[in-house]
Amino acid sequence: MTRDARLTHLRQLALDLINGDRRDNGLQLIALSDNPAAQMHAEEMLKHNYVGHWWVNGRKPYMVYSQNGGTSYVSENAVAAGYTELQWSAGGCGGTQANCEVPVPETAIEDLHRSMVDPDEGSGLAQRDRILGRGHRMVNIGIAWNDRRVVLVQHFEGGAAEALGPPILINKRYLSFTVQKVEPGIHVGGVVSVFYDPPLQSISPAAINARNSYCTGSGASIECERPVVRVLPTLEAGQSYTDLVANEAVALEWRDSSDSFTFSADVGVLMQKPGIYTIVVWRARSNERLEEKLVELSIVVE
Repeated sequence: MTRDARLTHLRQLALDLINGDRRDNGLQLIALSDNPAAQMHAEEMLKHNYVGHWWVNGRKPYMVYSQNGGTSYVSENAVAAGYTELQWSAGGCGGTQANCEVPVPETAIEDLHRSMVDPDEGSGLAQRDRILGRGHRMVNIGIAWNDRRVVLVQHFEGGAAEALGPPILINKRYLSFTVQKVEPGIHVGGVVSVFYDPPLQSISPAAINARNSYCTGSGASIECERPVVRVLPTLEAGQSYTDLVANEAVALEWRDSSDSFTFSADVGVLMQKPGIYTIVVWRARSNERLEEKLVELSIVVE
């Protein structure tokens, strides 16, 4: 079997494991998608001997997903089995006296998946929740391996709604975005959120290993910050907001129909700092509560 053929086989195995758990929990099954960000991340983690949610150049999952044609959102799980180069050397692996068990990719994928969903295996609730997210419709699976280590990356996507293009920011002031509703009955939440990451800075593999979660925005911190912009719906003639705060902007246009959602807003000076801005369109359910992300895409401001 060629390496490409084995990768296809391993991805199907990983997908079957995901869908098995989703089926057991009464959730919609999901399909493989083709955004390359998950595979790119798996290969980088294998190369640089780490496991975590950042790239060594400081990027995070939603940034790379956006840069590679993403139209929805991405929620990442990243795990690994086996030995880093340092662990391999420190354990004397490869010598005649060492007993270092080399992971078989198929077995490693099964074990890694189970470690994320089975409480008896010490799984983190965040990893399990991502696998069982009810808004997911697709998943990108990245798998990289060598003779010592196997890395598995799951990038869960939505699909109930899809962006018709990236967010548009004109003159660092006028923001607009259009989303197509793929599934019927979708209600957009009463706010669009914009999160900010400062310009990218490199992060060492050791520092990435020490971070077990990531935020939309907030740079390299795992302490999540509030959005830098909150776009609110346009009101009917004669109505106005009486308690706006500094980071809130009222939309110039807010059109929410049965098959699409479009907004535009003058955000003033709120998006002029260089960095990465990530726009989140939310789904609203009962009582207009922001229940889950519909679309989350980034743009770079220089």
